[in-house]
Amino acid sequence: MRAFVLIFQFMLTIASFAQNSIALHIVPIDQDTTLLKKYAKPQQQVTDSTQARRALEEVLITLRNNAYLAASVDSIDIQDSIQTAYLFMGAPYELGYLKNGNVEPFFLGQTSYKEQFFKNEPFHYKQLANIQQQLLNAAENNGYPFAAVRLDSLIVVNETVYAQLHMDKNNLILFDDINIEGGAKINPKFLSSYLHVNKDEPYNEERIKKISSRIKGTGYLIEKKSPYIIFENDKANVNLFLENKKSSRFDLLLGFLPKNNETGKLMLTGSAKIDLQNPFGTGKEIYFAWEQLRPLTQRLDVHFLYPYVLNLPFGVNVDFDLYKRDTAYLDLNSNFGVQYHFEGRNYLEAFWEVKQTNILYYNITQIKNTRSLPVNLDTRHSLFGLEYNYEKLDYRFNPRKGFDINLRGGAGVKRIEKNTKIVSIEDEADPGFNYEQLYDSLNLRSYQFQIDTDIAYFQPVTKRTTLKTSLKTGVLIAEEDLFLNELYRIGGHQLLRGFDEESVFASLYTVLTTEFRFLIAQNSFLYGFGDFGYLQNKSVVNNYEDWPLGFGVGMTFETSAGVFGISYALGRQLSNPIDFGSGKIHFGYINRF
Repeated sequence: MRAFVLIFQFMLTIASFAQNSIALHIVPIDQDTTLLKKYAKPQQQVTDSTQARRALEEVLITLRNNAYLAASVDSIDIQDSIQTAYLFMGAPYELGYLKNGNVEPFFLGQTSYKEQFFKNEPFHYKQLANIQQQLLNAAENNGYPFAAVRLDSLIVVNETVYAQLHMDKNNLILFDDINIEGGAKINPKFLSSYLHVNKDEPYNEERIKKISSRIKGTGYLIEKKSPYIIFENDKANVNLFLENKKSSRFDLLLGFLPKNNETGKLMLTGSAKIDLQNPFGTGKEIYFAWEQLRPLTQRLDVHFLYPYVLNLPFGVNVDFDLYKRDTAYLDLNSNFGVQYHFEGRNYLEAFWEVKQTNILYYNITQIKNTRSLPVNLDTRHSLFGLEYNYEKLDYRFNPRKGFDINLRGGAGVKRIEKNTKIVSIEDEADPGFNYEQLYDSLNLRSYQFQIDTDIAYFQPVTKRTTLKTSLKTGVLIAEEDLFLNELYRIGGHQLLRGFDEESVFASLYTVLTTEFRFLIAQNSFLYGFGDFGYLQNKSVVNNYEDWPLGFGVGMTFETSAGVFGISYALGRQLSNPIDFGSGKIHFGYINRF
């Protein structure tokens, strides 16, 4: 019985809705209906009288935006569920001219206004309103937030409008101090430079609108409330509500590599990293990393970034990298860069990089027997270049949408250093042979070029899933053949997963990664990935290309103690079948403080 009552009530509701619906008929009294059809539907079905009124308003707005400025509703006839609106359209207006009255060329040049485009043309109000808004935007972004734009010397003759643009700038407003409320430990002068809101500069509304997104982009500040501006004595005081956010991090990564290619046994690898963000409240960054990637192979990496030196949009970037590969050679890399900062973490950097390779062990007996140099030699590279970084992510640590682009390229000189151990070899079988002459066949000074790209794009699929697509490439171009120690070293948990750490050598590589993530929480997600690569190895001992493949699954999850991660990956190289017994397992830990 209750079900019957509910169905009956539902049918009554439908019947009531059908009875309350209104047929709206729009009849032009001074024009043909065919003309009206170009801009609106003469007959519409609406739910009630309120919707009918709104539909008529939309018709009038459309007509006035198409030069029918005199359009109006003459009368409305209501009979039961039919409303007939009698519409006066009038004649279309023309714009005889729209001249510049007193608007300064500086402001007018920031709009799409051209006088010839507003002469003897149909009067489109939306187009005129757009010009006025552009002028207002130009004014408020150049120190005049209270400017007003109007039409002056307005004349209407026989449906033709003649007018001039007039701007009242009012007072010039300058930025004053940035006031920080909350517990954030941040230097106001640094924040002023970072936000491009500098004292005594003209007020800029566009920069104010970007404050929230730029605060979020720091990674170490949280905005508790939206900023508000106080205008007083032709000054604009910017008030921000900020708190510190845990962004410095300690990372620990352990890797288990079954059936290692070198030892054939289980191998434990690891790395430890400390990344200090904003340690002194001035946006600086200090980074220290140590890695044991392979047996007897270690790396030390130190990085220091000092942005906005002297509160200018320039920063200093210093890197030092030490890499020791077992007992074979030692790489010492140093990089000094000067950055010009754009918005957020975006910058352009000019850098000078010096890379020096010292060979630790030479097989003297082999050199004597072959009377030839080994495949690795002592070298020194000096490289000058540019780096560009652009980041636009909704959340840097675990983004759901956005992209991140890094482009780096340089040119320089490669020098082969004569090794004293080789030069001073004394051959008892041939005491007269001078081993220094082995270097005569080499070009000891040559040019070398390097190009690196790293592009990542995050596309939301559903509310809790996202697809990451990234492309990483590296190219070495040299006049002479490359030595083995000069090549890129890829493979491992950072690039081309499923391989031993830095076990793949390449003079050119491209790795396309697709990674599907299921977001559990802000810093927690499950993922499956595929790394598809192409590489060339052109050096003094090799000349081949390959299409390596890596794939696997993983999980990153956040706890009160930090963020933990685990992944399992398999790889295939040189068309060999996938060895399921040689999977790579990585455990990671990140603690933000």
